[in-house]
Amino acid sequence: MLLSISAKAVSISGKVINSDTKETLPGVSVFVKNTVLGTSSDINGDFQLKNIPTDSVTVVFSFVGFKMQELNFSNNNLDSIIIELQPSSISLQEVVISTAKNQLKSFEQTTPVSVLTQSKITENATQDLADIISREPG
Repeated sequence: MLLSISAKAVSISGKVINSDTKETLPGVSVFVKNTVLGTSSDINGDFQLKNIPTDSVTVVFSFVGFKMQELNFSNNNLDSIIIELQPSSISLQEVVISTAKNQLKSFEQTTPVSVLTQSKITENATQDLADIISREPG
């Protein structure tokens, strides 16, 4: 990571990689904490933050499927570094969809299902079945 310091602003640039595979990570959100300054890493994992108005900042690196990382940088301790994000996994519980006759697990339900009851049909101002069906999601 490179640091260029001028009288008014600091620029930070570097590369973001996967800590396990060492592959570059495109699309990582890179921003200065508590500001509107930010960017994202390019297809090669490279990023550059320009015109940071202070020489001591906290930079946040965030990417889906990886642990968010916050690093403090100042003109005294910033060297050429590579940011390594650690993969994170989230374990979700099984979702069960209950119906009147049986139970289906979410992965067994392959198409969206919508039930039109008689009262729902009569609530619509139209007599055209195609119009009623077109108002249903899915």
